[in-house]
Formats: sequence, C-alpha cells, structure tokens
Amino acid sequence: RGVFSTYVRRGSLQMIVRGPQGREEPIVRGADSHPAVDLLLDAVSGRVCIHGHACTSKDLPSQKATVELLAFLLDHIGEAILNDQLPASLYTKYRNELQGKIISPLNAVLKRRTKKELGLKIHGKLTSFYVTWNPGKLKVGILRPLR
Repeated sequence: RGVFSTYVRRGSLQMIVRGPQGREEPIVRGADSHPAVDLLLDAVSGRVCIHGHACTSKDLPSQKATVELLAFLLDHIGEAILNDQLPASLYTKYRNELQGKIISPLNAVLKRRTKKELGLKIHGKLTSFYVTWNPGKLKVGILRPLR
C-alpha cells in the first residue's frame, strides 16, 4: 500500500474484472483503456457504463450509490447480505427504495443493451431484507485507484 514500482505511475488505475466463471483478473492500464465488459463500475468517478456506453441520470437516478452497492456485493458474490451490512445509503434502508432506484433501473438498461440479467435478488421484509448477487454470464469490471 502506497509503495509503487518505477514501472507503475502514481495515479494509475486498477481494473478488476470478474468473468462469467467468477474468477478475478486484475489489470493495470492507463485511465482511458479497459477490456470489454458488460458492466463497468467506475469507482473513481462514481459512474456506470454498460457495453462501453455511459449511463445517464435518466437511465440510473443514482449512479454513485449503484457503484458503491455493486462494488461491495462484487466482493460478496453469492452471499445473502443483510441490508444493515450494505454500504450506508438511503437506498439500503428500505427494500422498495433499493428496488425502485437502483436494481430495477439497472436491470432494465442491462437487458436493453446486453440482453443479460443483473442477477441481483432481494428477499425479506421492508426494512429488514437480504440482497444476493449472482452475476451469472455477466462480465463485470470495477475501476479503482491503485493503492
């Protein structure tokens, strides 16, 4: 952490790709190049791209909250996570808010652009619910600053 090789510039970005088989492939590249992914979570800018096209605020009302949530769930693939354990956001307190502001809009854009499902499931009560993410055939990348 904080120690860089002479071969890696300070300020470089790290992209971790989780393919359909669920394996991670760390990649370090310049800021404007990345391998093809179905869903790109840009944790640097808080933006979401699907098939290389940036989502608009009309597509996804809260991209920053979407990135925070999916970045967390990407580290917990297949696990049922209680909403109290999710990153703090107004959207994680109430099941209907999460479904209506993040999951349904993202799933709609994904289906339209990739013909693939998000694979995110919610079950439980209004204020006490579990979220499970199984991306299936979805290829997901997350772009973060290299630490």
